[in-house]
Amino acid sequence: MRKAWKVILYVALVILILGELVLGVGLLSGGSPERTWDALYDHYDGDKIVEVWNKTVQPELEPIAKMLGMELPTVEVTPEPTPIPTPVPTPTPTATAAPTASPSAAPSAEPSASPTATANP
Repeated sequence: MRKAWKVILYVALVILILGELVLGVGLLSGGSPERTWDALYDHYDGDKIVEVWNKTVQPELEPIAKMLGMELPTVEVTPEPTPIPTPVPTPTPTATAAPTASPSAAPSAEPSASPTATANP
């Protein structure tokens, strides 16, 4: 039996080490544990759990708690606060002068004095 427990321990350690390696590689490559937690806890309804505690579990445990001199807590669900939108400032228009043409940028009407093409001899 001792040998069986050693085998179980070794298998558990190998699984644990492989799990840590996979988690580390996932985090290094940009993964997020948030997605995993959201997927795992998506089907839990916190309000329903609190309702079951207050309506069924707490009344059943109340006599036992009174015998022991304890008091069970009443759990309440607080509503999630609604986010307050942040105001976006509106830009104020500013007057700008119309662009003026500079004299150097204007095209000249006179042809260039230097030749641009050479004749073949």
